[in-house]
Amino acid sequence: MDLNQVKVEELYEDEAVELNRFSISAYGSDTDVSGYIERLESGKIIVPDFQREYVWNISQASKLVESVILGLPIPSIFFMTIPEKEKIRIIVDGQQRLLSLAYFKKGFFPGRTYKENEDLTTIREQSRVFRLVNVTSELEGKTYDTLDGDDRNAFDDAIIHSITIKQERPDDNSDSMFYVFERLNTGGLKLSPQEIRSAIYPGNIHSLIELCVTDENWNDLVGSKDSRQRDSELVLRFLAFMFTSGYKKPLKTFLNLFMKKKRNLDDKEFNQYLDIFKTTSSIINNSIGKNAFRKPGSSSINAALCDALMIGVARNVIKGSSPDLSVLHSNYNVLLDNDVFISSIEKSTSDENQVNKRQEMASQAFKPAF
Repeated sequence: MDLNQVKVEELYEDEAVELNRFSISAYGSDTDVSGYIERLESGKIIVPDFQREYVWNISQASKLVESVILGLPIPSIFFMTIPEKEKIRIIVDGQQRLLSLAYFKKGFFPGRTYKENEDLTTIREQSRVFRLVNVTSELEGKTYDTLDGDDRNAFDDAIIHSITIKQERPDDNSDSMFYVFERLNTGGLKLSPQEIRSAIYPGNIHSLIELCVTDENWNDLVGSKDSRQRDSELVLRFLAFMFTSGYKKPLKTFLNLFMKKKRNLDDKEFNQYLDIFKTTSSIINNSIGKNAFRKPGSSSINAALCDALMIGVARNVIKGSSPDLSVLHSNYNVLLDNDVFISSIEKSTSDENQVNKRQEMASQAFKPAF
């Protein structure tokens, strides 16, 4: 298995998401390149720690710098604010552009993501000198420091338009920010739903999920940490189904609201969630084994099967008794021979009836093992 790619069957079906009517304000502003870089360094503009990686190569970044110096138009940058950080601008779309410009001015090309509150100069030693490549002849090989005065001024003073978005109403539900982020993000590598959640719902739930996805038993079942956070979403699905009563579709919104509500866990909840997750993963790994979340003959994880097994075992774990692993494995095989169960993990998998059906069937199937 690719260490950076967890193979998961479609996490979402073509769900029709009924969005509420929102009041979202948006205002534009013009800032020069130097101003953006200063705000990035001071923390007034942030790339969240859980944002996607910096993926541009030096040729792409050089073309952007060339466009700026030559006075060609640059697409607008989109920012958003969230209630917890009203004065901070979080990048929705334009991360690759802003970081490329900042790296050029600092004189190095790191080929990796700038993290929130990280001083750009701290990664200089791991980087190469940023010399422009594949650009017009008078700029080829130039660094920021070796540009002539006019070109340096043209770079520093170039104006780039930005648009900042803020949800005004309803003020108790930032779910619309997820969909704004999802629809406005136009980078070559689209953010996954979980990457978006990680960007707009800050809190210690990220630390919890990080501990879960690095758990040894979970890694045996799912694979090593995924670069697109598919493994993190599987963890979130378990937590949301396990610790929320009354699932309502669409699934994407259900997960958004759980992560928003639970983003700041107290110590008791944090430890409770982690303990149940690790115990459940250990039992499944040591009874069923590494292919537990995969249908027979498939190399990909079936998210609905993963949900059902994790919830089915966890509901019995909280009773406090130790399971008979051989019985659990045997009953797992019986479950996979049940046509009704198989239908629940293959068709309309985010429908309320299908979700409840497969989780209840798994809970009852594993009950005799405890």
